[in-house]
Amino acid sequence: MNMSYRLRVYSLLLLALAAPIAGWISVSRQFMRDIACPLSSTTTTCLKKSRISFPSRTAATTLSLHQRRDILETFFKMTFLASGVVVSLSLLQPTSPALAAYIDPATDPPTITKRVYLDVSFDNAKGEATSGRIVVGLFGDAMPKTVDNFVTLCASNAYAGTSFYRVISDFSIQGGAIGDATGRTGKSSLENGKGFEPDNYNIKHTKTGLISMVKGLDGVVDSRFFINCSDNGGWGDDRYAAFGIVEKGLDLVKQIELVPVQPPKNAPKSPVKIVASGVV
Repeated sequence: MNMSYRLRVYSLLLLALAAPIAGWISVSRQFMRDIACPLSSTTTTCLKKSRISFPSRTAATTLSLHQRRDILETFFKMTFLASGVVVSLSLLQPTSPALAAYIDPATDPPTITKRVYLDVSFDNAKGEATSGRIVVGLFGDAMPKTVDNFVTLCASNAYAGTSFYRVISDFSIQGGAIGDATGRTGKSSLENGKGFEPDNYNIKHTKTGLISMVKGLDGVVDSRFFINCSDNGGWGDDRYAAFGIVEKGLDLVKQIELVPVQPPKNAPKSPVKIVASGVV
């Protein structure tokens, strides 16, 4: 929960509790006066403090008993109201990341509903021509919209001719920027290739080979993706939407991870091409 939202919630809480608290203080003071005052019409000073004028002892006793009952009823009503306000505000508070329904693929892998492939071609770290197929299992139940986008792009062979444009050893390899070799933008399967908000960010980055969408500066995703190269990818949690995992060809991913790169953007010195894509 961001700071501005937190301040709004706390402000509403204070305003909601101010009236019951003020009433409780007033009620408590009146209650203590009644306890301190003997039930006698002759106690002039005490009656003035309590601001009650009794014509007789009997009337004083009756009114005082009713007053005390009203005081207690008012107190409990205010307490109940204040409790209700607190509960209501707590329900308005959005779920924080710490309480989100996280999925840990290392211990409880999501169901794989579809499989796609990416055929790659590149020169490895030794300068040897290398090619092969990377097969990706997709979590369609957990990430239906994101998976559908990726499947559509793969099925139409839209990734053919794109490349892995950024490679960071023991971190990630990024690719799939349709229409932009630099990786600054991409095109989704939606009309005009416009970006979209992924389903969620619930899948944790705790396994090598996880594939996630690259998020643009505008907060949406398109065709760009990255493959996690470490089991310790917590930097991606709550920021990037994981939607699948490499089932075959992880050895190719590891070879791509080691190709020579050009800083500061870590672009491979020799292109790492995706030559074809499709559905298994």
